[in-house]
Amino acid sequence: MKIQWRNWGQSSVIGDGLTSLPSVKTKTYVLMRAQLRASRIGHCSPGGARAYTLLQVRTAPRHGGNFSGWELWNLRTNLCHG
Repeated sequence: MKIQWRNWGQSSVIGDGLTSLPSVKTKTYVLMRAQLRASRIGHCSPGGARAYTLLQVRTAPRHGGNFSGWELWNLRTNLCHG
């Protein structure tokens, strides 16, 4: 997935791109539009570099259609902790 980010370094940033997701109907992969939202700047370790610690994603059909609601990336509330 190639993402183009807007306002990198701000408290919340949005990235746009395309992704492939499995289709239950066709049992193949479908190309979808994707938006990512990174926020909650913090540090993953004491004295470490600043990092976005929350990542959310939503998708929409490639040609038109509305985006889904925001969901946690990999169901993780904090990207610093696996």
